[in-house]
Amino acid sequence: MTALGLLAACSGPPPAPTAPTTSTPTTSPQPSGASSSPGAPGATPVQLTMGTREGQNGALQPWWTGSSVHAEVPAGLPVEPKYRSEFFWNSPNGPRLRVGEGDRLRCRLQIGPHLGGTGADRDIWQVLWQLHGPNKEGWWPAPPLNLHVRGGSWRIGGGAGREDGYAEYYKPFTPFVDGKTVTWDFDILVSQHRDKARVDAWMDGAHVVKAWHPASGTMYPSHAWLTMKSGLYTGNDDKSRNSERRVVTFSPMSCDITRATPPAQQAARTAPSTPNTPTTP
Repeated sequence: MTALGLLAACSGPPPAPTAPTTSTPTTSPQPSGASSSPGAPGATPVQLTMGTREGQNGALQPWWTGSSVHAEVPAGLPVEPKYRSEFFWNSPNGPRLRVGEGDRLRCRLQIGPHLGGTGADRDIWQVLWQLHGPNKEGWWPAPPLNLHVRGGSWRIGGGAGREDGYAEYYKPFTPFVDGKTVTWDFDILVSQHRDKARVDAWMDGAHVVKAWHPASGTMYPSHAWLTMKSGLYTGNDDKSRNSERRVVTFSPMSCDITRATPPAQQAARTAPSTPNTPTTP
């Protein structure tokens, strides 16, 4: 796997943008170095680029600083059940990434979280990456798979959006350290069938999720397709408190995708046809 240059652990979160960000680079910085991660794919992965950005309920739209993307929920916002500062991953110089039944994803993502006291709070959930997509009717159910922080730990789970499904989490949870940049490697087989759907994940080279078969699969039967998004999507179960400033920094994601469908069918499935509208899982 071609490795991304590691982001240095910062002493504090980056400054907020001084003006609205209105443009996005069409290409991401080239990776450098080599990886020996046990989760690395055999083929050379490609880097994905930042696509559509969302900022809801006072959260900022993600913005670039050099080779990094930042997502932020400012301090002191009115009490809201959910805040969203997220972006979709696009194929290199192309439309929003789409995957489907039988596809295999082997991806690397580097994340620098600055969540303050909220990272240890059991009442606050903070989703930093999602495998997500619309159903055949066009609305977006809760994701089949996500990476989030809650109660002082990294957690991988999902599945509540499937008909007759329920939220499930892989255990044991991995300890979360605020301000520490970590590298996540994923090896995911996309399937609506539990016996075929599989998730492996490594954090900084440690194999923390091992051959997990989520009960709801990694895709629902109702899904039209799936894509990936990152940023900060957060909610507060204790709505008596105002928000604390939180910033999460991402490096561009690199992914090796093995398609299950022939090239002609794949081209038809990944054709850009989805309106640029916010999602409300």
